[in-house]
Parts: sequence; structure tokens; C-alpha cells
Amino acid sequence: MASWNREIVVLMLQFLKEANYMESMHRLEKESGFFFNTEYFGEKILAGEWDEVETYLSGFTKLDDNGYSTRIFFEIRKQKYLEALDRQDRAKAVEILYKDLAFLSTSEEGLYKEMTLLLILPNFRLNQNLSTYGDIENARSIVLEAVKRLIEANPLFHEKLIYPTLRTSRLRTLISQSLNWQHSFCNNPRPNPHIKTLFTDHTCPNPNGGAVAANAGALANWMADAPAVVIPASMFLPQNQVPILKRLRTPPATPGIVDYENPDHERTKRLRPAPWSLEDLPTKPAMALHQGSTVTSMDFHPMQNTLLLVGSVTGEITLWELSVREKLVSRPFKIWDTDNRTLPFQVESHAGAVNDLAFANLDKKVYVVTCGDDRLIKVWDVSGWKQFITFEGHDAPVYSVCPHQKENNQCTTMLYSADGTRLFSCGKSEDGDSFLVEWNDSEVSIKRKYFGCSKKLTGAAQFDSSKNHFLAVGEDGQIKFWDMDKINVLTSTDAEGGLPALPRLRFNKEGDLLAVSTADEGFKILANEAGFKSLGVVPVASVSSLVRPSPMLTGVAASSSRIDESADKPQPRQLAEILDPSHCRQVTLPDTTGSSTKDVRLLYMNSGVGILALGINGIQRLWKWVKSEENPDGKATTTVAPQLWQPDSGVLITNDVSRVNLEGSTPCMALAKNDLYVMSAVGGTASLLNMLTFKVMKKFLQPPPASTILAFHPQDHFIIAIGMDDSMIRIQNLQTYVIIANLNGHKERITGLSFSTTLNILVSSGADAQLSVWSLYTWEKRKSVAIQMPAGKPASGDTRVQFHVDQIHVLAVHETQLAIFDASKMNCVRRWIPQDSLSAPISSAVFACNSKLIYTAFRDGNIGVFDADSLRLRCRISPSAYFPQGSQGLSPLVVAANPKDPNQFAIALNDGSIKVIEPTEAEAM
Repeated sequence: MASWNREIVVLMLQFLKEANYMESMHRLEKESGFFFNTEYFGEKILAGEWDEVETYLSGFTKLDDNGYSTRIFFEIRKQKYLEALDRQDRAKAVEILYKDLAFLSTSEEGLYKEMTLLLILPNFRLNQNLSTYGDIENARSIVLEAVKRLIEANPLFHEKLIYPTLRTSRLRTLISQSLNWQHSFCNNPRPNPHIKTLFTDHTCPNPNGGAVAANAGALANWMADAPAVVIPASMFLPQNQVPILKRLRTPPATPGIVDYENPDHERTKRLRPAPWSLEDLPTKPAMALHQGSTVTSMDFHPMQNTLLLVGSVTGEITLWELSVREKLVSRPFKIWDTDNRTLPFQVESHAGAVNDLAFANLDKKVYVVTCGDDRLIKVWDVSGWKQFITFEGHDAPVYSVCPHQKENNQCTTMLYSADGTRLFSCGKSEDGDSFLVEWNDSEVSIKRKYFGCSKKLTGAAQFDSSKNHFLAVGEDGQIKFWDMDKINVLTSTDAEGGLPALPRLRFNKEGDLLAVSTADEGFKILANEAGFKSLGVVPVASVSSLVRPSPMLTGVAASSSRIDESADKPQPRQLAEILDPSHCRQVTLPDTTGSSTKDVRLLYMNSGVGILALGINGIQRLWKWVKSEENPDGKATTTVAPQLWQPDSGVLITNDVSRVNLEGSTPCMALAKNDLYVMSAVGGTASLLNMLTFKVMKKFLQPPPASTILAFHPQDHFIIAIGMDDSMIRIQNLQTYVIIANLNGHKERITGLSFSTTLNILVSSGADAQLSVWSLYTWEKRKSVAIQMPAGKPASGDTRVQFHVDQIHVLAVHETQLAIFDASKMNCVRRWIPQDSLSAPISSAVFACNSKLIYTAFRDGNIGVFDADSLRLRCRISPSAYFPQGSQGLSPLVVAANPKDPNQFAIALNDGSIKVIEPTEAEAM
């Protein structure tokens, strides 16, 4: 059990952070010594809180533990000493010298004497070794960087610097699961068990004084007795209808199952009472996800409303967590241990398509039932994902299953309402017309026939019910809704387009989410207001594609059961257009250097307080926002202009461009994650610049070949990937000059590099329109794919790549298109080609910092703001909104996104000017 202490503390730290008990969290970090919070430690150094710095550090190491520890304490105390001297506090300086730095008097006597002599100098910067000492703020940043390097090298800190990857609220989740697990053993569980019952081993008493015996053969009887429902030949039923085994519905109140993670769990335990309205229907698209193959069946988890199980035509079964848009279980039905990234086992699914699947909650256990083209029905035990039982006997493919429990007797039927009291079926008649009916299951007769279904379908429509009140059918490329108690169509939606002729669909248990398959091998999630909250998504205000209500809702009798097809046509989304400067906030960066340079590389500092530009002539310029009354945070903003920073000498920071043909060179620039170093080159020698002192630290990479693209390793700023104009990629350590690897695989110069630490890969792009994937461990090429070019366009030109914040999807930008690739498979999941008002070639595009938007600049001056998930154009910014009046021949060259503010971006124009733009939120979003 002692070996679990670290993991338990990690869970506690996550809980304390999420609860905002920050002081307690840092105290636990220090007292346990399991996790060193580098970010907190750095904040205290930059704030000059030296007592707290040493107190926190003492929880992990002592002064004399090893040489690294001694050096760490020395750097901290030296800075503390110099700051006292800088503010002319001699008494404090003497105290630090004789108390905190006394250990030097025996081990480093010469150094100790030199530091003592600083007391007699009017300014310690007169000492030659301290002549470059800048202001206190910059000095603290340098000390922080040095201390971080020592901590990373110190073996006492190994395995203490990287916080384990946990899903949100993991401790709460485990407690909720434990509560559910404990009460699953109760013979008569309470409907709302209290969390305090976890304090001791617990069983719920039986109010009747006796235990309810479990039906050991329930699962086998449930399937074996399936033919027990016999339909007389005289009953109205299409003669050629295949018996439909339909949708799983668990009992309306599964005893003892409560999710304490959800503050609205009281709502989830009961069905919503009347009255109801159209707003209760989930009709607004919340997200679109790509499965990779045609979706044939879906089902939501009976207890966790954002878990969706998806079956596809390839036999693949995938479990999605919609709240984070992640695949938890993936093809080919492989169950992954997400903590250890291992594959415990592999489960064979069906031979051919998986036609339907459903969760079943039987005998206090969760199962998944699947059926497919191989004429089999399989039942899987979810706890171990093992095949529990297989049912044979069908002479044709099985298309639908519906495990249903009624009074503890299992049967297989069509579709029941959520409370198990009403039975519905949907099918196709002998002449090809679809129908939707309600059955009286006690008398085995039709109770109600619904009007509005389509004529002459080529296949079978799928349907589902929600909250004992609504029915939904997917047909004609849309979703139609009925009130269970009314025979005419209530309303319909096309989900903003992209649905197949017969979309598959499924409600979740709460009825606030509706999963709908799409024609592009994916699915959409439609939601109502409650559904958006459960997904953590803010609904986008737009012109709804919801079709107007049927005449029955307005009190006018329907003259015909046939739907007005003109009403089914989707209404176009309104496109926000910014045509005037007053419709967006903007500021032009000032330039007092007098240099006319065309900036072709543009970067925000990772802290979000500055912008760095590199011109075609090798000149680098840095702008920083400073704290002021108008800008108290000192962050990048359009309300005030930033200051142009220059070295004290006034000399411009310029790359070595001697003997370089500037017309044929490719400028490149990369900024380290800590904002302290920038590396750049313009066809010649590459320079590593210290951002604090504006001094060139190193020069290397003398051409040929010349560097064309640079990217720092996200986890080690001493390692950099360098793309060359000879199509090679070099991986090099900047500290030791050691070349780690040379990667060969492209045919033309390298134009794009992007790392994914989640997939542990490097994605590269070249002027050959190829994307290549390289392993970060072995630096071997895993895969290479070609970007699909529009007809008549050559496979050439610069291609830039950038990873989405999920570190799974990667954006590829070419003058002919925007393309989103799933980097785990390197298949293209979305593509947009310039068209209509945005038909000019693309010059640059980047994700917003939250990866929900893509800012795209076009050569004619237009800027497009795209939805990153669907590549749907949300907003167009006209050149007239940000070009100076009367300007001719202006064109945007490169766009950069603010790393802290998703609604701000910067753009460099070919006249050398740089503008920071903030579309108003209503326009951009």
C-alpha cells in the first residue's frame, strides 16, 4: 500500500488545484516531495519572494545533498545578495553574505572574497564579471533559467518534474465509481445513496426484510426467449419486413447509480415533467467528429451521458468521450489502458459491418450487444471487454438489436419509450414506403400510425425516442421529429447539412443530445441548452436550419400527411462580414527604426506580451506591451500600441546576410517556449539570440545547405529541428552542437515542421506537397502522404503545418487549400478550397490559441475566420477594414495568432507594416 502514496497524493493535488486550494496544494507538494511545481517555483523567483523560494525548495533537496543542489542554492542566494546591493541596503547584504553565503568561505574561498569586495563598490556593476547585469526583472529571469537547468539535471528531481496526465476531476470520478460499485452489491439499493456511505463497508437493508434473488440466467433467457413475441398474420405489418430488434432501453431508474461529478445529478435521476417546448429538442449542432469510416450504428452509455459507442461499416467499434472529443476505445476494437498507453488485449468484432450496437444493464452489470453482416449477435462484458456469449441462428445479416428489461424479464422487441410503457416500430412497406407506428403491446395491435414519413426509400430508416415524449426518424437527409401523442410531424432539421439520405441517429438517456451520422464518414452531435452545458460547449448564435413547425403546432389542420418539401430546404447560415474599420479593433505597430523591411515571419511571444518579426533583409524587430493604466496586465491589446524594443547600443538586430541572394532565400525563425531564445536565419548562417540581452549567443549552420524552417522541441529548448533547402531535416542539440539525426524523405525543400508530444511524432511538410511523420524516439519515418491538389494545380509550393491543441489533428496550409489531417493515421478529415468571395490564393493561416478558429489571410487582402472543426467560414474581413485608405498593391504575407487571446491575431503586410486585429466577438464567433 505504501507504494500507492505517490499516486494518491497526485489525485489529491489535482483535487486541490481544481478546488482552488492553491496554498494547500503547494504545501502538500513540498511536504510529500513527490511533485516539484516548476511553474509555482518560477513565479516566486520572478516575484523575488526568496524566503518562500528556499522553503519550497527545501522540501525536495538540501544545500549539501549534491553539487547540483549546492549550485541551485548559490544562484538563488547570490541573486538575493545582489538585489540587496542594488537597492543600497548594505545591512541586509551583509546579513545574507555572512549567513546564507557562509558555506562558500570553506569550499570557494576566492569566490567568497570577491563577493565580499562588492560591498565597497558604489555599484557592483563596476565589477567586470557583473558589467552586463541588467535590471532586476531581467536578472531574475536569467537566474530562473539557470536554476531550471540545474533542477532538470539534478537526479533528486527525476520523475518529480512532470505531472502525470489525468482526466479532469479524476478523484471525484473514482469516488463516484466507488459509490456505484459498492451499491451494485446491494440486493435492494437505495435510489439515492449518500456519499457518506463510502466511509464504511455498506449494504442497503431490504425494506421487506428479504433479499431479492438475482436471476442467474437472465442474460441467456433474454436472448433465448426472443421469439416469444408472436405477431398474428392478421395484424397490419408489411409482409417483407425483417423482424427488427431495436434500441436498448434500461429501466427508468437504475437503483443506486448516481454521478456526483455532475452538479445537476438530481436532474438526471428523473424524467422532465410537462410542460415541454420545441426548445427541449436537441436540434442545434454542438460538434462534428470524424470516425474514418461510414457510421452504421450508435448508442449512448446508459449512465454516462457523454460516452458514445459508434459502429462502422468496416466492423470497427469506437467509444467516444464527447466532452473532450476523444476516442477512448478505437479500431479494430482495441481497448487501450490510457494511463500506461498499453494494449491489454484485442477483441475481434464482426466479419463485415457492425449494423447495430447497444448497451445493456442487466443483473447490475453493463454489457454491449452488437450485431452484424456475419448473421451473429454478440454480447460483450464491459468490465473486461470479453465476449460473453454469441447467438447464432439468423439466415440473413442482423440489422438491429434492442435489449429491453420489463419486470425483471428480458425480451427482445422493437423500440420502447424510456419508461418501458410504449412500443414503437419503424420500417418499410411492400411498395417501399416507410412507416412509423405505435403498438399496443398487451393486445398486439396498432395503436397509432404517424404521418409524414417519406415515400419510396432505398433503404430502412432509423428512429429513436426521447424522454417519453418525442420520436425522431432519419430520412431524406434530415431528422424529423414527432410528438408521441400526435400523428403529424412536429418539426425537422438538416443539422446544417452534410447528412446522408438515411442518417443513423441516437438520443442519449437524458434526451438533451442526439448523435447523427454524416455523409463524410463521421457524425454530428446535436444538443439543446442542457446538452451544450453537459458538453461544456457554448452554442454558436446563427441562423438555425430548423424547419418551421408543422401546421398542427399553429392550430391549423394539416390538409395532407405529406410534408411541404419547400419547407425542408435548409436555410443558409448568415456570414458575418467586416467591411469597415469601426467593426474591429486594431492597432498598427510603431516603427521608429527608419528601416523599410518586408516582414515574412511573424511570432507572438509565448507569454502573450510581445510580437517578433523577421524581415526579408534579416532585420529582427521586437515589440512589447508594457503595464500602464490603460493596460494594467501588460498583455497584447489593441487599446494601446506596444513599444519597439532595441538594444542599448541602438544597433538593429540583423542576421548575417552577407553573400546571400535575398530574392532566393527563405527566412525562418523559431522562439523557445520560455521566450528567452530566438533562432533565425535568412539564407545564411543561423543565429541564436538571447532575448534579454539582445546578444547573439551562437552562430552555426553555415550554408550550403541553407535552413528554411526551424522548430524547437516542445520539451527541450536545447533541441531544435531544422528544415533545409536540400530536403533534409536536421535534429541538433544547440548546447553541445551534436547532430542527433538527419532525416531524409522529402524531394524538395522543407517548408513546415510541427511536434506532437501526445503522439510523440514530428510532422514535416515540403515544397513537394508531401507530409511525413517521424518518430520522436527513433527518428524513423512512420508514414508519408501527398496533399490532394485541386484539378489542374501542380503538386508544388510551400506547405505549412501546425498541430491542434489536442495534439492529434494537424493543419496543413497550402496556397490552394486548408486541410485537417488526423495525424495518428495521416488521413485527411476536412478540406477547404478557395471559393466564392475568398477565391484568391492563401498566403498564410494559423489556429487560434484554443484551436476553435483558423485565421486565414488571402493574397487579395481578404481574411477568413473559419471554424476549425468543420472548416465552415464564419467571418470575412475585407481589406477595406484594415488597409489604409488609398493603398494600392497591398497584400498580407503572414498571420500569427495570440497565444493567450483566441480573438486576436497579427498580420504583416508587404509594405512592412504590422497590424494587430481583434474582430468583435459577435463578428468573429
